[in-house]
Amino acid sequence: MIIGWLTFVRMLTVDWLEQRSCGREQLRDICIGALAGAMGPITEFG
Repeated sequence: MIIGWLTFVRMLTVDWLEQRSCGREQLRDICIGALAGAMGPITEFG
């Protein structure tokens, strides 16, 4: 799960560096939101 999220963040960051389609804060929020969404099912059982 973490490897998938890190891959997502890396790809999103590379795209952001090339396009700058959103602000840095929005990029951060997208990455954190994706992590929270990916960890949701895990934390429900913990």
